[in-house]
Amino acid sequence: MNPNSFYRIGLLPRFGLVLILGFVLSCSQMGVESQTKGTTEDIGDKKALFDKNLNLFLNLDPLVATKIQALHADLLHLDPEERNKLWHAAEGFSLWLGQLDQTEKQSILSLEDPKARLAQVRKLREGQWLLGLPKADQDKIKEYENDPDGRALLISRIRAEEIERKSKHWEMALRPAPGPLAKSTGVPKGAAALNSRPAKWEEMPTEVQQWINTKLLPRLSPFEKNQLRLATGHWPDYPRTIYQLIRDHFLLPPSLPLVKEFEDLPNELREKYTSATVIGIMEKKGWTPPTSQGQDFALAVAKWAVLEKISTGFLGPTSSQTLPQPWRQLVEKNLSPRLVKEERQFLRRAEGKWPEYPRALIDVLVSKRMAVPGNILPGLPSLWQDALSPK
Repeated sequence: MNPNSFYRIGLLPRFGLVLILGFVLSCSQMGVESQTKGTTEDIGDKKALFDKNLNLFLNLDPLVATKIQALHADLLHLDPEERNKLWHAAEGFSLWLGQLDQTEKQSILSLEDPKARLAQVRKLREGQWLLGLPKADQDKIKEYENDPDGRALLISRIRAEEIERKSKHWEMALRPAPGPLAKSTGVPKGAAALNSRPAKWEEMPTEVQQWINTKLLPRLSPFEKNQLRLATGHWPDYPRTIYQLIRDHFLLPPSLPLVKEFEDLPNELREKYTSATVIGIMEKKGWTPPTSQGQDFALAVAKWAVLEKISTGFLGPTSSQTLPQPWRQLVEKNLSPRLVKEERQFLRRAEGKWPEYPRALIDVLVSKRMAVPGNILPGLPSLWQDALSPK
């Protein structure tokens, strides 16, 4: 039985879900309970509850009563563990529904389609969850009002941190008290703390400074160098821009065939456009890279293709099925089971587009503290996690 069956019930505002289903629960329990030993007072209380639920059931709309009977039959065919799990879910939903104001409740009850009703429930639940967050987290999410993909990724990270925080809380609560010889540990005395909000090159960790100078800058196009110049002096714009440039030039999964020059473009494009036209537009826009290493040229072609409204699928992987084998295994075996709804939507919106899809995939991997196959970001992971979702 699908848990969504609970949302197919009428959920009349006149009764809570538990009250409506009280009759079927009473019917299923009375026969057993009457055979067990108990006081006359217990039996009397149960009979009164049974009579009350029976009266409610007999006064229900026939269509609603039929739905309840069908739900009861479905429940009886489940194993006890699954039946109890769904029953408690129904009770929790009923209590939550009863706490809503009339407008919010009606926004759910007025929907006939189960999927639409479930979507509305999730929307209201997310709204309540957001209101319960610390103000700092609420302010962070507001920064992404015009960036749905960034907002989805940030919410996913906050939820993951919330789960991790609760897990650690319970781990500490259940841990035995330390013995008398236990000693506290911390940052060594006199150790210099790193700048947690770097906005310039000189404020970045030393190894990141070296990476920028020796590896990144020589491969940037004039357009990308201007992006970096505009971000300098601003946090989190500066580390976020550095991260995005490193991601594009060093972390993207390999593409086959690799487009490194005009002659590598598909035949239909070379027949329609000349090299002078394509390269000329790229140079005018400042997209042409100083080298032809990796996928630097392909990144410039992707910008040109979007300008010409041409699909970029020929430049690289645009879905999990088109990823190289190590990447596909990582996604299917390790990443997919850990994805939450927002992350799945984040990746789904990027499918069919290059480099948007591999970029989105790498962002999710970094936010979940998972290594990118064959590559290592310079500096501490927390630097780039904060750049993706600034605190």
